[in-house]
Amino acid sequence: MTNPDDISSIIDRIATGNQTEADLATLRRLLSSSARQVALQLGKYNVNIGEGKEIHIGDRIYQQWHEQAIQALVKAIQQVNWRCVASLTENDYTQSTGISLIDKLAKPLTDFSQQSVMRYGLKLAFSPNSNQEYFISGGNQIIKRWQTNTWNILQKISLPFSLTDTFDLWFTSVAISPDGQRIAACKAYQINIWQLGTVNPIHTFGKTLLSNFLDVAGFDSIAFSPDAKLLAANDNQDIKIWDVETGREIANLSGHSDKVTCVAFDPQNSRIIASCSYDKTIKLWDVAEKRCLGTLSAHQDAVYTLAFSPDGEILASGSNDNTIKLWYPNNGELPQTLRQHSDAVTCLVFNPDGKTLVSGSNDGTIIEWNIATKESRTTFPERHRRGVTSIAISPDGETLISGGREQTIKVWRRQN
Repeated sequence: MTNPDDISSIIDRIATGNQTEADLATLRRLLSSSARQVALQLGKYNVNIGEGKEIHIGDRIYQQWHEQAIQALVKAIQQVNWRCVASLTENDYTQSTGISLIDKLAKPLTDFSQQSVMRYGLKLAFSPNSNQEYFISGGNQIIKRWQTNTWNILQKISLPFSLTDTFDLWFTSVAISPDGQRIAACKAYQINIWQLGTVNPIHTFGKTLLSNFLDVAGFDSIAFSPDAKLLAANDNQDIKIWDVETGREIANLSGHSDKVTCVAFDPQNSRIIASCSYDKTIKLWDVAEKRCLGTLSAHQDAVYTLAFSPDGEILASGSNDNTIKLWYPNNGELPQTLRQHSDAVTCLVFNPDGKTLVSGSNDGTIIEWNIATKESRTTFPERHRRGVTSIAISPDGETLISGGREQTIKVWRRQN
């Protein structure tokens, strides 16, 4: 396999018109290869070499390897801003049983459930503290803390089995406090907070007894406030807020007409929190006054995910209508719509500099958007084959992690 640095040199020579016939032959050979490593090095999913050797780039098809086609090809490759540097595979609980009849019957059901059930799949969080380089993953019964750069597992946390675990094995959300000193995770019926490095939780919050008797899903999303003093979570149609130090519940916010799916604090104001719901709306709340500040409506289907820009000026939302909306709650501008995903948008994260937004979808793709132009900047060169369930980014914006239902964490590095 050609060295990635050699490939970069070939691309640079072609882009400046200094290529050799050997450079073109190498590039063509690599793009015609089915090897997975080619996708990592060249972003093969952004271009395609057809069986007849025609070149597909976006909606354009070039029949020959002439100068115009080559330059378009190189431009498409250069637009790949992220390279997958590691693939960390967890236990895949959908592997073959070895019994052909059972596998044949189980496969369609498994594929449907993993593609359709929003709760299933890895959940990720990156430490926002640049002095503590780690991230956490929540999957089936176990939380893992990973060392950035080495990708070694530093710690595993498993919770004692309880009767509710019959229906409640998967962690549905994980979070790290802004100072990096506490981590939190939730399942359907329980939220736990740990001091970093410990295995016994300092607080455990359960669902309010009989308050949501018919709610079989419970907690899906948790978030720390920017001052690390509060933890918020959805509880069916409500949003609950706890004091992290004392563990005391300080607010219960009600107003959605269907299940809440995600909560997010304004990074510049611990009093302001946003929530989204199956009811297709987004609500903004004042935690201190325990009141709704306003309702945002524009999505055509359930809203699954929210993310504030670092300055708190933009609120991004992702929906089952396959779109992303950019809201400007502080100035009342009409929302702007980003369209490229072919299935539900499941997760969003802003780059720490606020210039780009990264989205993950049930279609398996990850897309980086330019906030200034409102256009897609790049599609990441590999997909999660059963959909993307979580993305998180490092404090310097140079490393991104993504998780999916196939139980794989992909580690991405920004290319200069």
